[in-house]
Amino acid sequence: CRSFARPPHRIVLDIDDTDDPAHGQQELALFNAHYDCTCFQPIHIFDGTCGKPVLSLLRPGKRPSGVEVAKILRHVICRIRKHWPKVAILVRADCQYCSEPALAQLEAMRCDYIIGFAINSKLLEIAVPWRAQCEARRSKYMPRVRRFHQLLYQGREWSRRRKLVARIEATSLGTDARFIVTSLSGRGKTLYEKVFCARGSAENLIKDMKRWTRSDKTACSRWEANQFRLFLHMGAYWLP
Repeated sequence: CRSFARPPHRIVLDIDDTDDPAHGQQELALFNAHYDCTCFQPIHIFDGTCGKPVLSLLRPGKRPSGVEVAKILRHVICRIRKHWPKVAILVRADCQYCSEPALAQLEAMRCDYIIGFAINSKLLEIAVPWRAQCEARRSKYMPRVRRFHQLLYQGREWSRRRKLVARIEATSLGTDARFIVTSLSGRGKTLYEKVFCARGSAENLIKDMKRWTRSDKTACSRWEANQFRLFLHMGAYWLP
């Protein structure tokens, strides 16, 4: 916060995790079937506007639960608002961070969010006419057709209905549907292409941090030591 000349009116927090392969008997190291290795799965948060690192948290090599994500977001947002009480905060994330605890926590703290939502059988059924419409409009003169739709939807574990934005696309490979959940207002095309897709830069920032500071070199046996090493790597990432 002290690195800003003046408090910003709005900040964007991009949250994502990454694999950190472990070797030997190390605390918190677990086998992860998705990455097919024994690893940690640290969570990183970056300022989505300027790319400044906000948090690098070492954690077990498994997918974070909704309760865990809610606790992390609450801690980070409370620390930021301790310095900037009036700052507006937007949280962006992929679908593994979409859960009732996380969304409810953000709403309780008056934060906006735009987060990927994993498709299910109900949404597949809803998207059938939209996919057919895009496929019907596709031609050799228009090889790719993309349309956006908005709807109110209540997930199985959700306490209330929330706004989803559907991106429907038809190409020569077939049709595809993807959904995001958001508290923002506006056109679906803008919300998806300009706001949500910009979170992909966080993946590049994590890759840069791992490549140039070797932040995945967490070879100590105790998790506290590895967390401190990750903290030092995060500090090195700040250096010009």
